[in-house]
Amino acid sequence: MRYFFMTVLSVLLIASFAIAADREVAPGFEPSGEILAEGDVILGPIDIEAPTGDNQILGCEFADGHYWFTGAGATADPNKVYKFDTNWNLVQTTDQPSYSTGWGWRDMCYDGQYLYASVTSTVDEIDPATGLATGNTFPGPQTPNRALAYDPATDHFWTANFSSNIYEFDRSGTVINSYTNSQSTYGMALDDECPTGPWLWVHNQNGGGMLLEQFDPAAGTYTGTSYDVTVEAGIAGGAAPIVYDAGAGPKHTILVVGQANYDLALGMELCDAGPPPDWNMSCSFSIITPYVPSVNGDIEFMVSGTNIGANTIATVIGEIYPTIGDCASGTEFDFNLTKVLATNLANGQSFSGYYFYHVVDVSGLGLTNVAINFDVGKGVDDYLCEGCDEFLFYNPWGRTGGEVNWGTEWREIGEGNLPTATALGQNYPNPFNANTSIPFELADNGNVSVKVYNVSGQLVETLIDGYMEAGSHVASWDASTVSSGVYFYTLETGDYSTTKKMNLLK
Repeated sequence: MRYFFMTVLSVLLIASFAIAADREVAPGFEPSGEILAEGDVILGPIDIEAPTGDNQILGCEFADGHYWFTGAGATADPNKVYKFDTNWNLVQTTDQPSYSTGWGWRDMCYDGQYLYASVTSTVDEIDPATGLATGNTFPGPQTPNRALAYDPATDHFWTANFSSNIYEFDRSGTVINSYTNSQSTYGMALDDECPTGPWLWVHNQNGGGMLLEQFDPAAGTYTGTSYDVTVEAGIAGGAAPIVYDAGAGPKHTILVVGQANYDLALGMELCDAGPPPDWNMSCSFSIITPYVPSVNGDIEFMVSGTNIGANTIATVIGEIYPTIGDCASGTEFDFNLTKVLATNLANGQSFSGYYFYHVVDVSGLGLTNVAINFDVGKGVDDYLCEGCDEFLFYNPWGRTGGEVNWGTEWREIGEGNLPTATALGQNYPNPFNANTSIPFELADNGNVSVKVYNVSGQLVETLIDGYMEAGSHVASWDASTVSSGVYFYTLETGDYSTTKKMNLLK
């Protein structure tokens, strides 16, 4: 008896779409003509029987860069597993296990690491490196679990055995869902690439013909969409999802293999995914604090961005990581932090925010010149724009040999983790010629003054006098108009007042 075998291909433009965890690109899959509309045959027929000598092909899958088929060995045990390259050359034939008698393994599925098939009530794990069973199994709800499909989103399997219900089950054999099925089911595959899906495509026997029918796994019902995939009178077989590069745009396709005068494969268009998504952003990043204490220092910075692509970005992710040295030639430090910056950012919409990144203690590195690199996009390691800005670490309290601790998170200003105490740091550099920076930390919002005095106690210059938010700040002094000597600077806010000394050398 000859079986018509059907395989689902999920087609997408590789440069534009993320491929599901269990999907591989089939580079040898080439449509035989122009892809027009759903239901069009775009590949084949390809003769599977001639190279295998097997007229009982039952299951199929694409895994580890190859097409895989199960066969009943032309009625003779042992049953077989056939491996084809992407040019449809038979490259390997292996025997199924000795317990896989009769028809042997039926439909196949793939989870990105192992193939799976069933001959009894259990599902066998198959190593695609060898084509042999690993010895690992798990229970299924049918005997055999004739049709098999895998859902990478849930790590669940789907099965049916001819006229049985359609079952969703997990690796422990627990049935998650059971749906009425009045069809004669031989194969199935989950299409998780179609924008309107996911869909479970079920290969059903229809008298002497074959139907590929769309099943909604969320609703548990057939949708009413079906395709007649009969090439010649025969019997239906398995189904499997495959990804290939359509070249001109993303498409979703069914590959069918049938048993009539010979076992054959052909491809049918299923779902036109439409134009590839347009992901694009513009963004900017700048550091607000040019000098940062290497102990309990806050690197304050601003990030902004605009979605200039057509598609809404569900989650905008930012990543920052330090570089030892400058932006152009520094050495990237093995440390990074990420943060959600915006959600549901539609075309033309923008976001911006002021943030701080709290450094616990990096005094032990003896750093001075440092840069912060940033990436912004729609996911970790899926970034759309980037940038870099520089600052200087200083060590106002003279600490050395501290434990290196870059901190654990970056926060939007106002989220907390601000300084717990008000403090005035040592100016940097010191001694200095003409220009210096005076760091200070504010535990609370309030009126602040930073003033410079000479050794006679006379006010030389007021650097800051006004209301300021809690956080880490820096006051700058340009001493180009005064003479060399010792000067004093003071910080006053609320009940806090303190003074430090600095040396101007010209």
